[in-house]
Amino acid sequence: MSETNSSRAARRALERLGLRAPRLTTVSGGSICDAWRAETDEGTLFIKVHGAGPSDMFLTEAAGLTWLADAGAPVPEVIGADSESLVLRWLDRSRPDARMAREFGATLARLHQTPADGFGVAPPGATHGYIGSAPMPYGRWDAWGPFYAEARVLPYAQQAHALGHLTGQDLRVIDRLCDRLIAQDPELTAGAAGPVRVHGDLWHGNVLWTSRGAFLIDAAAHGGCGFTDLAMLVLFGTPNLGEIVTGYRSVADLPPSWHQRLGLHQLFPLLVHAVLFGGGYGPRAAAIAANHA
Repeated sequence: MSETNSSRAARRALERLGLRAPRLTTVSGGSICDAWRAETDEGTLFIKVHGAGPSDMFLTEAAGLTWLADAGAPVPEVIGADSESLVLRWLDRSRPDARMAREFGATLARLHQTPADGFGVAPPGATHGYIGSAPMPYGRWDAWGPFYAEARVLPYAQQAHALGHLTGQDLRVIDRLCDRLIAQDPELTAGAAGPVRVHGDLWHGNVLWTSRGAFLIDAAAHGGCGFTDLAMLVLFGTPNLGEIVTGYRSVADLPPSWHQRLGLHQLFPLLVHAVLFGGGYGPRAAAIAANHA
């Protein structure tokens, strides 16, 4: 196979680590990156190289994975990261079963018991946050309501409106909801524990199942509320969700009304999707906001 810019970038990533791979195999790496499997003297590695992503995205991802690993979360081993590439230990995929799902739920609950220094804080070493290819604000908030409104809902609602993916009326409804969040209306903020370490982009595609259990990938890690991770698992139809929740509950209490609270926490990913993809994500977010505003 002839060399491409992408494969040359992957080889440069290995060279910077003092490694070589006689053969690279292209693999799936998401919508904004190219990815490669490399057989090296240090074992099999996974290499992501830039498509259209920002230059510090891989450094942020590596920092987030390391921060989650420090809390005991299962993540791929970070071998190296720079402005051009991210190199991880390769993980072979497997089909999940009920036991693995329960173990994953328990592991996620333990992650959500690991404190963060504030809502919105960045993993050490990360300077600019991202969720997918969208910038994600970092900062430090003492309370969940103002953090969620100012850093996770309003920025994306305003962008979605500017792109024509959210109507003016829908934006006004979301603005009213955010006013209540900023005022810490207990009807909205009750039960929003934290700040704790969260994955931040935990749809089922970012849970990689292996024979050793589930691993977390493509993190948008920050200090937040654990409900945000649970909300994303529910929103995008994670397999074995019931077993995951059972495992979670074996470690941490969930309030009886926990499922009813998830809609509010789903505003963030829905609005991000409205910005990135348009479609029906904006109206879905507006409908949730109308139910809470």
